[in-house]
Amino acid sequence: MNKQKLTQEEVTKLKDFQSQYSNSIVDLGYIEYQLKIVTEQKEAVMVNLNKIDLEQKDYLKTLEDKYGTGTINLETGELIKS
Repeated sequence: MNKQKLTQEEVTKLKDFQSQYSNSIVDLGYIEYQLKIVTEQKEAVMVNLNKIDLEQKDYLKTLEDKYGTGTINLETGELIKS
């Protein structure tokens, strides 16, 4: 088998590519971990938004039962009947 020796510069360049590749894989793993955390946070916020929406609808129904239907002016606290 015929062997040829690479120059130190060529070996260094190949090692640099290998190092960059390994670092990119580590970075990708970190990004995936961050995405997992963000996804979990997003799901928690969505659950909270749904809870707030249901509570608001229930409260508005209570107010509607008490005052009738209309539009509420939050600045004045007045209900304008429709």
